Amino acid sequence: MTSQENLPRLFRAIFGTQEEEITCAMCFELLDAYVDTEFTGADAAALLPYVHQHLDCCPQCYELYEGLQQIAGLD
Repeated sequence: MTSQENLPRLFRAIFGTQEEEITCAMCFELLDAYVDTEFTGADAAALLPYVHQHLDCCPQCYELYEGLQQIAGLD
């Protein structure tokens, strides 16, 4: 991703801070469940909102998420 493509994510990270957030380590622990939920067709963002919010703000975790999506055939 180019730096310009990262701008929307950067703005969300700065201005979208929530009172309760999860760390990268917590996100990593829940990422398999998040992708599995998507794989079943369920709304992962609704069921795991903190993971969704973290992925929206963290490029490193989002890269891991994209990799898991590819493995699961969801891309």
